[in-house]
Amino acid sequence: MQLRTASNPEAIPGVSHALMIFSICGLTSTSQLNRRQYMRQSVMLTGLSSPIFEEAIALVYEIKEMFRRSVVDGVIEEWIPSAFQEHLSIDVGNRYFTPCQYALQDRQIAFSASIDPDNILSEAMGDQSVHVKDNHVEYYEACKENGGMK
Repeated sequence: MQLRTASNPEAIPGVSHALMIFSICGLTSTSQLNRRQYMRQSVMLTGLSSPIFEEAIALVYEIKEMFRRSVVDGVIEEWIPSAFQEHLSIDVGNRYFTPCQYALQDRQIAFSASIDPDNILSEAMGDQSVHVKDNHVEYYEACKENGGMK
């Protein structure tokens, strides 16, 4: 399977066995500004119990264990994989905005038109938050082409 991004339509090889389920915040107007600091985009990855994905879950546990040995006890939160219809999954999320006091002003970037076509997020950002490179997320799409996946 090869995946492509909206910003790079060329295929990206090597990513397989993942079902992506996108969940984007349900903000429909700027009237919900008090929620903006919690607004995030997230994705759930699952391999539908494939051996490769199960191995990836085991490796995440190993990485977590390496970090746990490097820090004071009790500092690292326990990681537990999620589930999608009884299949192990990994939830990953990212905030749309960063508070201004934690961001370098010169790193602010605009939302892409595919993410914010009606400028709702741009307007909701206000003057206390910014959208920076660390908030940017690439979206991938798997496409069937010539009998295979691209």
